[in-house]
Amino acid sequence: KHDHVIHGRRYDVKRGVESVEAGESLYADDACFAFVGRSQLCSGAVVIDRHFTAFGLQVHRGRAGKKSKTECMYFPPADKRYEDADTSNVPVDGGYYTFCKRFRYLGSIIAVDLKADDDIATRIRAATHAFNMMRKVLRGRTVASSRKASIYKAIVCSVLLYGSECWAMRQDLLDKLEKFHNQCVRSMCRVTLRDQWIYHTRNRDLRKRFTTTNTRGVTKPLGSIQDMLTERNLRWAGHVARMPKERLPRALLTGWVESPRPKGRPEQTFAHGLKRSLTVRAKQLEKEYLPGESIAYKEGNEVQHVDAHKLAKSLRRTTTLRRGDSGKTWSQVAQDRRIWRLVVYKEFQGDAQERIEAQQGAQGGAQI
Repeated sequence: KHDHVIHGRRYDVKRGVESVEAGESLYADDACFAFVGRSQLCSGAVVIDRHFTAFGLQVHRGRAGKKSKTECMYFPPADKRYEDADTSNVPVDGGYYTFCKRFRYLGSIIAVDLKADDDIATRIRAATHAFNMMRKVLRGRTVASSRKASIYKAIVCSVLLYGSECWAMRQDLLDKLEKFHNQCVRSMCRVTLRDQWIYHTRNRDLRKRFTTTNTRGVTKPLGSIQDMLTERNLRWAGHVARMPKERLPRALLTGWVESPRPKGRPEQTFAHGLKRSLTVRAKQLEKEYLPGESIAYKEGNEVQHVDAHKLAKSLRRTTTLRRGDSGKTWSQVAQDRRIWRLVVYKEFQGDAQERIEAQQGAQGGAQI
């Protein structure tokens, strides 16, 4: 099966399906190439090495007593084992490339099973080290809670969630991140698990002690890991949805491999994580607003309104609309940057309480 050929569906169903090849990935001076089998790998490695050499670039090769920095990985299909494959060194023009089971790139770890367990464990260790380096400040009694939250989110959370915009998270891995986050919040509050048990203190009540101000000047309490991942995931998804359809990230957003899937539930993908993030925001909108209420936002000098529950329904639509359906999908909503900003940064929250207080005041004045 030619698994490097991705088939992406267009928004216009009448045009059908188009094939998009994604056989390589280039970033700065790094490159990644995909091959179907070892024979193609051995022949393609020589061609790639000589091609880069012709441009004056040197691809690092291993030699006697010196390990290669260029490495190969074998991803076995569901019906085969890693040990059954030939993972010996790949000869290349007087040198060789070696195979590895774990590859670190830009702080992320890619494993042969394509799961994030090793990556999450490494991120938690790195974030723990970053928290301990700032321990005196984050646990200081004289440091303001807002300043603690800003330092914690800028240093510790950045190390923990770097590159999380495109993660495909299982629930057990998300629970591990949430557990670490709660431990850090308790440590900054100087509260133990025993104190929480005695005084019946919830984790969300501890997080409310810390407030952060984003670049847009909006002050909010420190959220959970689920909130942070949702914000990052939707922000990146909006960028991709607004890309031209010729861009590779845009094609891969709605693409799939044509080969038949193995039996059982599919592995977690970016689409699963994106659907969960969209559902989280849709539930928050439905909880914050009553049916028929609208969100007011400013577009230039004019005040615009959007129906909150219709927006929530649009976020739940992750597939192309069928003939006769009305409304929009989430990707169509993402084309409007201002509305999408409301969704990503939860700028719709806080209005409900103000409306309730205003209504209560009006009713009280009428009674008097």
